[in-house]
Amino acid sequence: MAVTTTLGIPTVIAAVLLWFMLTRVDTGDAEAFRQQEDLRTQFVAQMQKDLVATCEQNADRFEEAIQANIAANRDLMERARGGASVAC
Repeated sequence: MAVTTTLGIPTVIAAVLLWFMLTRVDTGDAEAFRQQEDLRTQFVAQMQKDLVATCEQNADRFEEAIQANIAANRDLMERARGGASVAC
């Protein structure tokens, strides 16, 4: 009797819990989960597009700033040498 009780009761409880979980998660819940996942996917995709656009815009601005800095440094170097042009 001890073996039946030891093995039987946990098995019955597990079976009841499994049945409860399988019957309580109906198609409406699964559809709601799917819709929420679709919304999250769209949100992440839009965030990625925005991030890429921002990085590209900042890269262009950075390139412009670097070129302006190089031109300013060349101008300063030319002034320091007394007007002689510098070829870099």
